[in-house]
Parts: sequence; C-alpha cells; structure tokens
Amino acid sequence: MANVVDFAKQVIDEDGAACELNQCGLRALPHDKGVLMPEEYALKRFHDWLRAALG
Repeated sequence: MANVVDFAKQVIDEDGAACELNQCGLRALPHDKGVLMPEEYALKRFHDWLRAALG
C-alpha cells in the first residue's frame, strides 16, 4: 500500500508541475490563436455565443 501511495503522490506532483508550466504561456498577451482539441469546440461555441450576447 505504501508503494501505491508514494506513486500516486509522485504522479500528482509531476502533473501539478506540468500544469503550472502549461499555464505560464497563457499569461503572455495577446493570446488569441491556438489549436483546439475536439473536446473544446463546445466551449468555444459557448464563448462565442456569450461574446455576441454581451455585444
């Protein structure tokens, strides 16, 4: 059980570090282009709809 817990902690730490590095570039403006994953198209449509609704 200790090996499983240790491995899980290692994965969480590595994933957290990778996520932080990934977010650094998003603070550099302007960030208006990029490649969307198929799972993100619904979110893009919602953002486009919201921008249009807000004028």
